Parts: sequence; C-alpha cells; structure tokens
Amino acid sequence: ERFSKIASSERGRRAFAESVVAFLDLHGFDGIDIDWKYPTQRDGSPNDKKNFALLLKDLRKALDHKDHILTASVSALKETIDAAYDVKEISRHVDFMSIMGYDLFGPWNDHTGHPAPLRARTGGSFYESTLNVETSIESWISKGADVGKLVLGMPLYGRTYTLEDPNEHGFNAPTLGAGEPGPFTGEPGLLGYNEICTLMSTGGWKVTRDPNVNAPVAIKGNLWIGFDDAESLANKVQLALQKGLAGAMVWSIETDDFRGKCGRGKNPLQEAIRKALRLNSSEPETTSEPTMTTSEPTMTTSQRPTRSPSTNTPGRFTCVSKGRFLNPDTDTGYILCVRKGSDFQLFKMPCPLGTVFRRGTRRCDHAYKNVL
Repeated sequence: ERFSKIASSERGRRAFAESVVAFLDLHGFDGIDIDWKYPTQRDGSPNDKKNFALLLKDLRKALDHKDHILTASVSALKETIDAAYDVKEISRHVDFMSIMGYDLFGPWNDHTGHPAPLRARTGGSFYESTLNVETSIESWISKGADVGKLVLGMPLYGRTYTLEDPNEHGFNAPTLGAGEPGPFTGEPGLLGYNEICTLMSTGGWKVTRDPNVNAPVAIKGNLWIGFDDAESLANKVQLALQKGLAGAMVWSIETDDFRGKCGRGKNPLQEAIRKALRLNSSEPETTSEPTMTTSEPTMTTSQRPTRSPSTNTPGRFTCVSKGRFLNPDTDTGYILCVRKGSDFQLFKMPCPLGTVFRRGTRRCDHAYKNVL
C-alpha cells in the first residue's frame, strides 16, 4: 500500500528517488533493489502496473547521475506477472530483474508442495503445473523481458509442514500447518539450509527427489521439508543459462551453512551455484569472487565480473572514482569501479546480449540505437 501511494504521483516518485540517492550517497551503497510485493495487490491500485514502471523510470533518471545500480525483485507467479508488471517497460529501466523463484508452495497451503520446483510435477493439477521455475522464466520471456537482464532467484532455505498422517507423506499430502520454527530463523514453516543439514545429521530421515521437481524432500515422523541442495541449485543454474539469463541471486546468504558445520565446506550452496556458473562461462576463474549485492539478495552474473588490478599500468584502466566507465578493450562491457575503504576495486562487467555500453549515458543499450 505504501509503495502504491508513493508511485501514484510524479511528486511522490521524484521525492522517493531523491531520498534514495541521498541514502545511497550517505552510506556508500552501490545501488538499490526494489522489492515491491506486489503492484496491484495487497490493497494496491489497478494503476500500480503503470506506476511501477514510472517509478523505476524516475529512479533510473536520478541514479544515472551517480552511476548507481538499479535492480528489481519480481514475482515468479504467472498470474502476478500478468497483473502487476509492464514487463517491456520495466526492462528498459533496470540493470537486472531478479525472478523470486521460491515460495511457490508453502505451509499457507493445506497440503505439501516443494517451495521451488524446477519443473511441473507429473500428476499435479493444472494450477500446480504453472508453479515452477521453468514456467516462471518462460512467462517473463514471453512477456517481452530483456532476457539478458533476467536473474534467477534461488532459495537457501526450505519450507516445512506438519503432516496430518505420517504415513501419507507424498506431494499434495494433507497437513496440519507449518513445521516448528528453527533455532536461528525462528519462523514456523521455514528452516535455513544450515538448520536443515544440522537436523538431518541426526539420522532417520527419508529423502526423496521427484525427477521433475528436481529437488529434495526430507521426511521424518510428521515433519515434511522441501528444500534445495547443491545438486538442485546447480540444475537451476543450468536451466537459467540455457534460457539465456544473466545469472543467479540467492535468498539469503545467512541461511547457507556459512560455518561449514555439516561437512561440505563453508557456504556449500553458494559454492555450488558459483561452480555451475563458472562451468558455463567463457570467463577465466579468478581468485576472488565479486558479487553484486543489494540490501537483500546476493546476485552473481553468469558472465562473471573479472577483477583486474587498478594500477597505472599501460593499457590498463585505473579507477579514480566510483561508477561505470567505458571498457577500452570492448564496447560489449564496461568497467565498474567500486569504493573499498580509501581505494577502489575494478570489475569488468558484461553488457546483456545484443547491447553495447554507451559513453554518454553510461549504460548498456541496444546496439542498433544511434546513441553514443
């Protein structure tokens, strides 16, 4: 409702954009992610669809003066995509759109379902057949999204249910509600991967993996957990890259096994995603894995930015201020300079397929446009 009011007038949009720029400058952030759940819904207005695009347009205009990054986290539900987004228009104004490919099922339903199925499960209802990652990606592309700006969001957590009957534990099994909260996340019906892998180390679990859902389900007694592991996330990355997406985003980094207590090393899920992206990238592997982050998700592009030394070496670009700059080696990418303490880090960033970097606007734009 608050987003709806802000976006409903030119004055509100401009005031919001100005406050965003001031906030980013004050705290030294590189950009902002807009996570409006969702235009036209939750006491919103039918005009939200148009106004969301206008809000992003005004933000883009304000942020370009500062070379800040603008991203949007968007719904994975086909019906919400249709109702909430002017897809082509919002594609023009953002650097990336992160499809939130999770929470497609959860304990708000009265039956079991995986929160992030890769594809539709055989035998499910017609409505259920639309609730999967592949359909979400295809819905965005069919609506005219710039595929080179699409990023697939993936969960580092699972959704839990309390089964009505422990002997009936397949998909679509009746439930009594959410599972008990975990010690860290503290939310009924949700467990971080770090909580799940610790819980499963106790033994006695039955783990299944539907070939289409392509992600694990763990069952013990009346507790049913649908979650993602290293294998399922790597398969999601592969699908995203096959569809031409820019890369991956995760929600959220603190629910990975960041201490490595489950015997798979630190941050095993994020490492699986990075490995899958590297295997499908022509870029050489680097010793440091830079990620583009917002205040919420962590984003990693498939054509990963390559960190280069920012020294006064002949033929090398030197960062003297933050922002986006023309890459002297290619017009299909740009140099991103990010402040780190009193110095700068330099990243070589790719432009989306079919676009080139424009010196005048400091943005990637379609190659056929007669703009410098």
